[in-house]
Amino acid sequence: MICEKCGREYPDDMPKCLWCDHAPTVLPEPEIEEVEEDEIELDADGNPVPHPAGNYMWSAAFGGPIIAWVFHRKELRRSEHSFFWYLVAYNLCFGFADRLLGKALEHVDLGILSFAFSLAWLVLWVVVMGRLGAKRIKYAFPHYKTALYKKREKWATIVGVSIFSLSYLGAFVYGIVKGLAQMGAI
Repeated sequence: MICEKCGREYPDDMPKCLWCDHAPTVLPEPEIEEVEEDEIELDADGNPVPHPAGNYMWSAAFGGPIIAWVFHRKELRRSEHSFFWYLVAYNLCFGFADRLLGKALEHVDLGILSFAFSLAWLVLWVVVMGRLGAKRIKYAFPHYKTALYKKREKWATIVGVSIFSLSYLGAFVYGIVKGLAQMGAI
């Protein structure tokens, strides 16, 4: 800024001239940094488009917190709300409950009901994680672009279902081999 009285230059953020102590008649307005707001998607009628996650997030259901976060991390980093740790906390609660139930039923011979119980527990875990994932991503990033979400969610679901299937197939094969070994067949 140039002083009106002495003509010397001084920094714009100073209220007075540093040399003659003259205050300018009009102070310059401070520069305001413009922040780009997320555009809300509108449908053909001008109504806001609902969040693309809906009520269920497949990548969180089958891939868990890690897969869901990895594929959606670019958008979730722009949010100050936690998505990953929220799902991790619920995942740990399920793991803890699973261990408690496993210990409680360790000495109970359920026969074929053991498989049905394990399957029901697995279905419960998938349903709850999918619902929690959708709820949390809507809270953490409410203006997720539909096309971008669907593209990322498609790949996250493919990877999540693949890993999920392989891990449970491996556990199933391990259980069969362990059972056969206990029976003395191997």
